[in-house]
Amino acid sequence: MIEFDKFVSDDMDGLFFKKVNKVLGKGKTYTINALREYARFMRLVTTKQHKQSPSKVLDMVWHEHITFTEDYAAYCDRVAGRFINHNPSENAEAAIFHDTINDYINVFGQLPPANVWFYSNPLEWMQYQWNELMIRTSMAKKKKKPGGGCTSCSSCSSCSSCSSCSSD
Repeated sequence: MIEFDKFVSDDMDGLFFKKVNKVLGKGKTYTINALREYARFMRLVTTKQHKQSPSKVLDMVWHEHITFTEDYAAYCDRVAGRFINHNPSENAEAAIFHDTINDYINVFGQLPPANVWFYSNPLEWMQYQWNELMIRTSMAKKKKKPGGGCTSCSSCSSCSSCSSCSSD
């Protein structure tokens, strides 16, 4: 298990902390929170069998950490017993990020802090929540019942043949 507070406190006056603080540009308290969340993200990376996707802020911390190659390799060995590769993609898949958020909630029992996980933009968090609601609503609406009809009505035999279903 990753020692979150040890990770954050070990380097408070060191070069890594200073560089992350400068890259994030939001002050010492924000940097401490970002490093704590980075440690939590790395715990997800090391304990989950599927791919995880960091927030923009956490990806910035990760990129900075990798530049400290010896420290990064030692950290990986300490927390995972192996080197943790970073395989960035141009556009992180929303589904992977969604799964990461769900894993975070399941492992830590709370929502991730929006100011670190959603790039300090409450509107981005609200948009994520709205999109999630719309996806779930749309999926439930289009799900067909056994024997015909859809979940939003029972009158049609296919989801596009009634006014309730074709209004999407």
